[in-house]
Amino acid sequence: MKRNCHKCGTEYEYDGYPNIMIFCPKCGHFDYMCCDFGFGPVAACTICQGREVLGEVITRENDHCLISEKFGLDQKLESRYNEALMEAGRIIDGYIN
Repeated sequence: MKRNCHKCGTEYEYDGYPNIMIFCPKCGHFDYMCCDFGFGPVAACTICQGREVLGEVITRENDHCLISEKFGLDQKLESRYNEALMEAGRIIDGYIN
């Protein structure tokens, strides 16, 4: 699939996942999120920079956790449901920007 970054206008490709958060591979802008918010579980949610998978928000023992092999993360998130995705996005943003 292809998108144009809302910030820098760069066209980039990404792979589709049921729940996904995408950062632009050129400028690092948090560009897009699609999840089942309001209709079903928001986790697992794959976090990508273009086609590169940076991490994933999963549910473990009723908690949302951010895992990332790339950044060495396996961290319980303080927030719940959709807010947990935003929290994970801020954490990943801190690593790429």
